[in-house]
Amino acid sequence: EKAFCFGSLEVLKQRAGVNLIATVPSAAARARAVDSIRPLLDAFPSGQPSSIPALVIAQRNASSSVDDYYVGLRFDYNFSPKYILTARYFRDQGELNSPLDVSGSLSRITAVPQNGLLGLQQVLSPSILNETKFGFNGAKTNISGVAPSVNGIDMSAISLSFTGTVALPGIGGQGASAGASTPGGLVRSNSSQNGRAQPYTNYTLSFIDNLSVLKGAHAFKFGVEFRPVRIYTDRLGGTTYTFANVAALINNQPSSIQILGDVSAPNPLHNGIARNRYLKQSYSILYAQDEWRIRPNITLNYGLRYEYYSVLHEDHDLYTLFLVGEGLKTGPWYHSSPRNFGPRLGLSWAPTMFSNKTVFRIGA
Repeated sequence: EKAFCFGSLEVLKQRAGVNLIATVPSAAARARAVDSIRPLLDAFPSGQPSSIPALVIAQRNASSSVDDYYVGLRFDYNFSPKYILTARYFRDQGELNSPLDVSGSLSRITAVPQNGLLGLQQVLSPSILNETKFGFNGAKTNISGVAPSVNGIDMSAISLSFTGTVALPGIGGQGASAGASTPGGLVRSNSSQNGRAQPYTNYTLSFIDNLSVLKGAHAFKFGVEFRPVRIYTDRLGGTTYTFANVAALINNQPSSIQILGDVSAPNPLHNGIARNRYLKQSYSILYAQDEWRIRPNITLNYGLRYEYYSVLHEDHDLYTLFLVGEGLKTGPWYHSSPRNFGPRLGLSWAPTMFSNKTVFRIGA
């Protein structure tokens, strides 16, 4: 048999109810609002009375959704007993929609991890085997916020908070139901800032070759690998309006206004260039080792491995390096050592007195 093919498809669809409860400004409080803030107050839904006249309790029955599609393919082909080709590809495409707030906002997470491999095994002689591989591994992801428009106002790039807290609750890139409603389409970007999306497209390519040679009591192995790493990314920001309390909200008196710009926006430090950032790095790996069977019950393993990791950098020098006490700087972000040598040495011994049932190993 020369050829073998295999394919698989898996689909997951999941829906789960989510009950959201939060406090929002009451109708009486909205009636006292100044004209400049009144159109935005319609982002808050109505609710049931609470013990605080300026606040009511709003409830929303929403639904979270997961849609996931997985595909796996494999193909093997024997050109001859000496040459065998292997190809495989896996892709998983998923989307998660999670309701965040009674105002109707939600977070949307999409992920498309995939990897592929093309390999050729070559039996050059009864004692020499070579394996050549080319691999791809990538994971395109995006975390974004979605919010309904209010009175013709696009809410996707803003967030309103009347609790005095700037950062949205929850883990970075996610959201959580809080005690007070926070309308808007921003999601938490990190520990202190909010943004409307964080798209990433990253992948690595692998070029690998391994050679195995049997010669007498020795089993030699030699290998080389080159792995380019690429990251294509942006950080889409937004504006967070923070009010100390409901009174400050209805009087349009924010305690802070935090603006997070887009990484891809024009930057005067980069001559106004507007584009996503393209990060590059590469790994270079070499190794040689030998498994020497000194005696039938004594084996010595020794070898040397070398690794070099280039400095991560932006391909078009669109970065700003700031050092405290020195200001803006140019040059590499850090220094990579060219002396990453990793020797290995190991010894295994199976005493004959134990009838090959016990092995002692030592190595470094």
